[in-house]
Amino acid sequence: MAAVAALALLAAAALWWRGGTQPHQLNIIFLTVESWRAETAEPGRMPNLFRAAAEGSRYVSHRAISAWTAPNIIGILTGLSPIEQGVHARGQSIDAERDVFLEDLSANGWQVAGLQSFMAIDVFRSLGLTVEPKTDPFAWLAARSHASKPFVLWHHYLNTHLPYAPSKEYRGPYSELAEELDSPARARLDVVQTSSTIPTGTVAFEDGDIPAVRALYLGGVAEFDAWFGKFWEFFNRSGLRDTTILVVTADHGEELFERGNVGHASTTRAGHLHEEILRVPLFIWRPGQRGGAVVEEATDHTDIVPMLRSQLGLPPRQKAPDDGYYFAATSLSGYTEANPSEPSGFEAALIQGSWKLRLRQLRDGPAVPHLYDLDADPDERSDLAEAEPDRVAAMSQTLLPKLLSLWRRARTDQSPSTSVDVARPEWTTPSASRTVRYADIADGARLQWTGDPSGQYVVEYRAGDGPFALDGVLDVSGTTKDFGTVGEFYWRTWVAPYRQIKLRVMPEGREHLASKWIELTFEP
Repeated sequence: MAAVAALALLAAAALWWRGGTQPHQLNIIFLTVESWRAETAEPGRMPNLFRAAAEGSRYVSHRAISAWTAPNIIGILTGLSPIEQGVHARGQSIDAERDVFLEDLSANGWQVAGLQSFMAIDVFRSLGLTVEPKTDPFAWLAARSHASKPFVLWHHYLNTHLPYAPSKEYRGPYSELAEELDSPARARLDVVQTSSTIPTGTVAFEDGDIPAVRALYLGGVAEFDAWFGKFWEFFNRSGLRDTTILVVTADHGEELFERGNVGHASTTRAGHLHEEILRVPLFIWRPGQRGGAVVEEATDHTDIVPMLRSQLGLPPRQKAPDDGYYFAATSLSGYTEANPSEPSGFEAALIQGSWKLRLRQLRDGPAVPHLYDLDADPDERSDLAEAEPDRVAAMSQTLLPKLLSLWRRARTDQSPSTSVDVARPEWTTPSASRTVRYADIADGARLQWTGDPSGQYVVEYRAGDGPFALDGVLDVSGTTKDFGTVGEFYWRTWVAPYRQIKLRVMPEGREHLASKWIELTFEP
């Protein structure tokens, strides 16, 4: 009966839309939290969040769909599965011709924005998002709290990512443990507090390190709760509570040594789809809702947009034929794949009832199955693949074709420019190689070059070296790439650890007209 009622509701919504009635004019805020594990969302640790949850809906069986940020964010903002997206490494983005949720809203009068400069990178292209760097989210929201035009804002809370470096106020449990650490252990913990990536095998952690690492991680979660408390107060005081749907979730979870590593695919280069990576919190607040609700039904990131479409009175998008089973996929190194067009490997997961199948395949290797009964073994310690060959074979009929299709996604290539009158660009900001300190870019960071202000350009970058090397491209319209205001945490976490970066710029599709390389050396 519930299914019949749901179909009737969706059919009514579709007829209402075709009849010309505008969708409900509600704002939407997507607040995503970096690397946030489901079990850490509990009242004792996050009192501010749970006081707010008394007026919202808490989804206690929610999962991410990948082991790194971009596919999960795309799933949250579009409802597309990892297979539909085709985004498995940097340099890739969803098909520009695909109709997506945020573009639908923009076409119907919503202002759709993100305020953090990283949102302009290639993996988030074609989502319908207008990036407005240099803007404080509280100020941006305050300016629109009583505007007649509805909005969508995506904000990503970054400070729960590696390095785990919570403020002094939230370091108490770690500080007590640190007093008992010897010098080698302190050195290992320093890595956790200063490095944004810890590739597998680069630090020889010991079992005795685990409580201290967990304490640092949980300190960051508690600090997010304090931030959320301030946000919730503002959200209510500004009047947005009565006009805005608020979605709070994580991009993905985080491994804390369950498989011998700390982090996730892009930080360990050994990504996987175990439950500590997939199980994440989800909270949704709707205008007019004042009583809390706990939703036990299993959901994942691709369910969020359908829920929002229904709330706004928009028709549902066409579902894939095999929807109904939980499916996840990831490349093994995520954004940091050494060669994005040839990933080191893929892993895919399928859940049917209590059974979970993981298929893991390295480049040129076989797909290796791992099977778990999540009811009996929620921590996935007992691999039943050999004991249950028939179940593996049956589930593989659904999962294996999806896994193999991941290898067919080539790196996105840009169409060559049709213009014939194109000059080689030259750098103007900076005009030559130099050393860069945080004070130099605290008020704003940008790259500039000579050329056609209306032209399309590609900035190629090569950062770091050894296991920390990273390369890629940025697509730019015009002759300026504005990164906006760069916070000190972002500088310490995502920029300075690479120590140096080489850059060159070229007209789109014309590598033979690339500028000279310049090299920027970072100092804290």
